[in-house]
Amino acid sequence: MTSISTPVSTRPLDAESLAQLARRRGECLTVLLPPSHPGASEGDRLTTLRSLFHSFLSSEQVALRMKIESALLEQAMTGGGSGLAIFAGQDFLEIYNAPVQSAQIFAGTYYFLLPFLLDVGTPKDFFILGVSEKLLRLLHYLQGECTPLELPPGMPANLEEFHGGEDRDRLTKNHSSAGSAKGKGQSVRFGLSAEHDESALHLVPFCARLDESLAPALGERTLLLMGHEEAIAAFRRAAKHCSLFAGAISQGMRDLPLREITQLAGECALAQRREEGMQAFRKIHERGDGNLAAGGNQAALELARAGRIHILCVPEFDSGQQDSLQNEESLNAAVAETLSHGGEVFTVRAEDAAPAHPLSALLRY
Repeated sequence: MTSISTPVSTRPLDAESLAQLARRRGECLTVLLPPSHPGASEGDRLTTLRSLFHSFLSSEQVALRMKIESALLEQAMTGGGSGLAIFAGQDFLEIYNAPVQSAQIFAGTYYFLLPFLLDVGTPKDFFILGVSEKLLRLLHYLQGECTPLELPPGMPANLEEFHGGEDRDRLTKNHSSAGSAKGKGQSVRFGLSAEHDESALHLVPFCARLDESLAPALGERTLLLMGHEEAIAAFRRAAKHCSLFAGAISQGMRDLPLREITQLAGECALAQRREEGMQAFRKIHERGDGNLAAGGNQAALELARAGRIHILCVPEFDSGQQDSLQNEESLNAAVAETLSHGGEVFTVRAEDAAPAHPLSALLRY
């Protein structure tokens, strides 16, 4: 049995891993195993794996199958679990957790990357702020799970606490001695009393404080807002430090269980990535005719091999079109070559890009 280049362990497939896989050439076997449940009628992962290899009979392919089986057994991954993406080759084997829909196998000179482009670009690590006048709540979304967090130090927990601090500041600043002699006059507050009433109803200063308090904790990560539309709009007007999702969850955080919030947050992250794809698509067509429909996948491959593609937009992969999978080889190769040369790849749904074809590219020269 051939050796394995690195210890086999499952981890989520991310953009960096995808770029590394894109640089590999030669005997590249990609195996997709959907989520498995103990006792399911379709059998365990080994049964599914052997079924996929039914028509792969060369000695090299048999050796790869045995290597994958051995790794699954050694890592106790033959039973239930999430979907797996397996990339195998001579002296190489890596296994990733991935959102696989159906069992499939691909052999070629490149690893099959098309099914993972949308997912790896979708945000997996971000924060969710429940914006509310009465009680703020903060969650951390990481790889499909949400964890409640304490508010950062110094961040007011609600509007009342914020204005309590404001009142203390104003009492300090807006009082002066009356009379000519020091210490003998009565303390007098100046400034319009209506100013306090107005600020108590106005959410923008409150949201500005939240934005400033959250920024150090967020770092480079994005903030997803959740709450009623008025509060979300106020935060967007006030935000100067936090990077915000284009979308939001227009419901109060206390109105939904954590499981439902997690699902909605994942949907917002997916929508964000799709919008980024559309922005890239529009950018390409605003700068000139980047439509590659006439030349098709082969034209894109030739440009990618020459290192000319800076941004490539490809159709979103449809796992249900199994009859045409082998026809996607040249498109997959173009994706791998683009990533290998430091280019960016986005997916676009055909219906979103209509009437233009979603296969397009922004060239470096």
